[in-house]
Amino acid sequence: TTNGVVLSGGTGAWSSSDVLVATVNPATGLVTAVGAGTCNIIFTITGGCNGPVSAQQSLTVNPNAAVTSVTGTSPLCIGATTTYTANGVVLGGGTGAWSSSDILVATVNPATGLVTGVAAGTCNIIFTITGGCGGTVSAQQSITVDPNSSITSVTGASPLCIGATTTYTANGVVLSGGTGAWSSSDVVV
Repeated sequence: TTNGVVLSGGTGAWSSSDVLVATVNPATGLVTAVGAGTCNIIFTITGGCNGPVSAQQSLTVNPNAAVTSVTGTSPLCIGATTTYTANGVVLGGGTGAWSSSDILVATVNPATGLVTGVAAGTCNIIFTITGGCGGTVSAQQSITVDPNSSITSVTGASPLCIGATTTYTANGVVLSGGTGAWSSSDVVV
């Protein structure tokens, strides 16, 4: 919109300083965003007294919102934390926030991407941009939370004769990403 226009026998027309950023209908002033960047939308009066004269306003065209991927450590132990990263983020005038597809498995700080393992299972850690140009966009990565390591019991034959052998068994073993090994409290016995 032009304000305070006095044509004084001249004619007015709209123009853009960069048609690769935005175009404008010369007669109506209807502006169309073309590509990300900044340009000026100009109204010029020509052929009038004391002309030509013009006024302009800067216009910024935001890029479309985008996020290419989410990366982070997996698996994670219960109670452990790690920070996930959103890659190729273009907010496009919107805002980005983190979320978890299952907060009973893992939670995530909406602002920082700090993930905390809650319970054994698998869920998705998601970065979503809302309110940006081109609509809502998101990317996610699966995370696995391992159960805590545990052994319920060790069983085997006792007593033994000197020189005899037997195989002991570890029951209810959950390695949770670790490794298990056998040892004796007294190798002389």
